[in-house]
Amino acid sequence: MTANYKKIGKIRTGGQSGVDRAAMDVARMYNIPLCGWCPKYGWAEDYPAPPGLLADYPELTETPSEGTAQRTQWNMRDADAILTIIPEDSRPSTGTDVGLAEGERQRKPMLTVSGVGDVPGILRWLDELPDGIELCVGGPRASECVTAYDVAKQVLMEVVRHYSRPTILITAFEPFGGDRINSSEVVLNMLPESIDDITIHKLHLPVEYKRAVDLIIAEYDKVSPAAVIMLGQAGGRGAINIETTGRNVMNAHIPDNAGFAPKDIPVMEDGPDTLSVTLPVSRFREAIHALGIPCEISDNAGEYVCNTLLYSMLAYNKGKVPTGFIHVPSIREQGHEDKPFMESEDIYKGIIIIIKLLMKEEEHD
Repeated sequence: MTANYKKIGKIRTGGQSGVDRAAMDVARMYNIPLCGWCPKYGWAEDYPAPPGLLADYPELTETPSEGTAQRTQWNMRDADAILTIIPEDSRPSTGTDVGLAEGERQRKPMLTVSGVGDVPGILRWLDELPDGIELCVGGPRASECVTAYDVAKQVLMEVVRHYSRPTILITAFEPFGGDRINSSEVVLNMLPESIDDITIHKLHLPVEYKRAVDLIIAEYDKVSPAAVIMLGQAGGRGAINIETTGRNVMNAHIPDNAGFAPKDIPVMEDGPDTLSVTLPVSRFREAIHALGIPCEISDNAGEYVCNTLLYSMLAYNKGKVPTGFIHVPSIREQGHEDKPFMESEDIYKGIIIIIKLLMKEEEHD
């Protein structure tokens, strides 16, 4: 897994279009504190009228001056280190040159790069600096380089991902079929935000074939998790079920929550009949059994939304990270006294053990 410390404590930028804007958006994407000086009234070339970019980026602070020089000077002054990204197709940039000169004058650690191929060098440079630094990011504006935003965003995302705490994406479903609660969602809500050095990123999904898949893929791309665990409710089962297989079929016994009721439709045209999970299912079962909690390995995730979600995620990430699905029984609070159920606390303990074992598996890889 990636390093568990936070190398970049803050991202500082002047708010201009292009490289600055990419830095701000990446900071928000990864929950890195954002700060910086911008010209009075929030001026940027694409935000010419007050309150300017401050309307959308209130994390920045106005300088007394409406010009850009003071903004640049103060950002260089307050930063711990300065990363300048100048894509190869950039035209000459007076503002960038001023920033470089100011950084040199203030004798700050500085590095200038051109693209994602320079990421290894950026990481080596950052490794020489203290943890938790305030990194000022700058470069040409959009009018000086049409690729400035995209190149800078790609570079910064690669850097931040390297230093981010590992994240496990865990999903659960909303109620369906007339129930007012879903046991998988109850357990997801019980999970902490982090365990040791691992961030738990929770995603609540609708019981809808298409939208559930769209949402989990979008979140997967956004978060870049180290593992994916999907939870779902299997009301007729009396044990935690660790699924082994996603099947290329959709067959609804009841319509999903959007009213869609497919009958023997493939999840993916021309896709393989089955896809196998990439979790150590036997180890998970043994560990949960050791707690005295019923747990079984299942080769049948059904043909409803749970199976479609599992198959689609396995097809999408192609085994790049450990991925699997856990079916959990109904819980007492649902009131199905005539059906098997399990205490939510026991299900919670089982999922916690799975997360901890998964973390150990990754550490040994």
